[in-house]
Amino acid sequence: MSTQNSRLKILYGVQATGQGHITRARVMVTALQEQEADIDFVFTGRPSGDLYHMEVFGEFQTYRGLTFHFDKGKVSPLKTVFNNSARQLVRDIKDLDLKPYDLVITDYEPVTAWAARLRGVPSIGIGHQYAFHHDVPVAGFNPLARKGMREFAPAPVSLGVHWHHFGQPILPPIFTPPARDKPMQDNKIVVYLNFEDLDQVTALLQDFKTHDFYIYASAVKAPYEKGNLKFRPTSPLFKQDIEDCAGIICGAGFELATEALHMGKKLLVKPMHGQPEQLSNAKALTQLGLGDAMHMLDKRAVASWLLKSAGHQVTYPDTARAIARWVAAGKWDDVVPLAQGLWNAVEGLDHVSHHVPLTLKP
Repeated sequence: MSTQNSRLKILYGVQATGQGHITRARVMVTALQEQEADIDFVFTGRPSGDLYHMEVFGEFQTYRGLTFHFDKGKVSPLKTVFNNSARQLVRDIKDLDLKPYDLVITDYEPVTAWAARLRGVPSIGIGHQYAFHHDVPVAGFNPLARKGMREFAPAPVSLGVHWHHFGQPILPPIFTPPARDKPMQDNKIVVYLNFEDLDQVTALLQDFKTHDFYIYASAVKAPYEKGNLKFRPTSPLFKQDIEDCAGIICGAGFELATEALHMGKKLLVKPMHGQPEQLSNAKALTQLGLGDAMHMLDKRAVASWLLKSAGHQVTYPDTARAIARWVAAGKWDDVVPLAQGLWNAVEGLDHVSHHVPLTLKP
């Protein structure tokens, strides 16, 4: 499709249940606007009143969408079923007006993805979940879960992002690089295990007196301290603390781990039970030698990890701007050259012992 004679009109859908999807959209909107695209946004999975710092997206629409629900670090199937409405989802898909748009971009967002599919509007899926359409490390998937991931927010063209290409036509991560210029404090550890029980996290860390743990959690409403445990509510201070910490203990989501790799922080992840994406991320990090994983809140795993001196630093290119130029060019069926150029610019993966040659498969 040629877009040279008019401004490309895009409807961009974002799965708002995870902050990482919104963060990625913030990066992408700037890059797409530089290409003079007109963009409208749809956010689903979180009430509009729970969304903050959204000015960059202009006037946007919100729908209920679909979301997973969690209980003490595990996906709760019952809560997930009872807190979602298939009838409302179908109604929202039917009501969404796509007539003004040349293209739908979906960051794993089901309402825009399915509306585009049913109406034959060109669509592109961008996000980490689309990497699992390819031959990448996986764990915790059964055939039903794999099909569910494919059909949750389908797109005929997908730009999956991951920490390594694994010989597949996927892209490096999309993120705003945090600062690297702060001196690292060797005994400072940032902890973000928001889906875990806070008392259990406290019990996990309280005996390690040689380190200061900055524990961020939505359950914390005001800062307080218990010896070397420093509890913090989620806030912009989180970004400042990860800039000068020595390591990060967190869930096995994609975006925070990417920032840790960029800054060279040592990384210990704890994937959520019943969440194949996080289980697969943990497997990929350990397989690539980029981080450690524990599958329960394990003091022995923490003790061993604290003894490690440093993490691996990986420098990724500006994937967002490359995607925006590719979108503006209109040749949306040709992903391999985009992937090839971006992976050639990555630095810091030479240590991977099983390094897959950069011969990407279409």
